[in-house]
Amino acid sequence: CLLKKGYGQMVFGGIELTEHPDTRFIFEGFKIPFYEESKQLALEASNTIGNKIIGWDIAINANGPIIIEGNHNSNITMTEVNNGGYLNHPLIKELIDSSNN
Repeated sequence: CLLKKGYGQMVFGGIELTEHPDTRFIFEGFKIPFYEESKQLALEASNTIGNKIIGWDIAINANGPIIIEGNHNSNITMTEVNNGGYLNHPLIKELIDSSNN
């Protein structure tokens, strides 16, 4: 389920949002359909290439998730904001640890 707050990208001020600014859709409590399937699809796609920091655009239709594209320049700053800092995100910790070996 979505949390109460989301954040606008830093280039747009990084503001906290509780609803979509255009549609007024309320975030809190919305259950994302096919969430586990979407996550599995992104993980499988990530395992096909070496770069683990890919921003996957995934659409969800009535039949489930499909990948639209993978972005090499995903907005990693938002990962930092949403996790309270890079070091609180398990993948970032893993990447840092692996680079120190």
